[in-house]
Amino acid sequence: MFRSTDAGTSWIPLNTGLGSLSIDVLEVGGQQLYAGVAGLGVWKRPLSEITVEVEEEDDLPMSFALYQNYPNPFNPSTVIGFDIPVQSQVRLRVYDILGQEVVQLVDGQKSAWRFVVEWNGANSSGGRVTSGLYFYTMQAQPASGGEGFVTTKKMLLLK
Repeated sequence: MFRSTDAGTSWIPLNTGLGSLSIDVLEVGGQQLYAGVAGLGVWKRPLSEITVEVEEEDDLPMSFALYQNYPNPFNPSTVIGFDIPVQSQVRLRVYDILGQEVVQLVDGQKSAWRFVVEWNGANSSGGRVTSGLYFYTMQAQPASGGEGFVTTKKMLLLK
């Protein structure tokens, strides 16, 4: 069993009593939760012992945003945060001072949420980039149509 607190971007294992086994079947019967593991049997736990946490979605962003990377200047890596208020096609790219694309950090559909990505100072081939000024650009197009979002910020890599 796993839990996600960031809309499925990452998952935390909650396999108390199961170790690292994969659950093949999960069922609620009466006041019990049953988890079946192929070839090993069934794990049973009273529902009263299972903690379920529900968070309000008040924390969903109200608008698109791209935040300043942290730390800045950085070495060897930095973190970039961005907000997506509605499901959107999102691209986050890093460019050098000449405007050439260095690496693409995000390219795909994202649900409404607050996201954080790390850039380790490597280009798309995995090679380390040189010290200097870099730009990062976020483009987002809502899946439902409407006005898209494009913005750029700068960051400094010092070695």
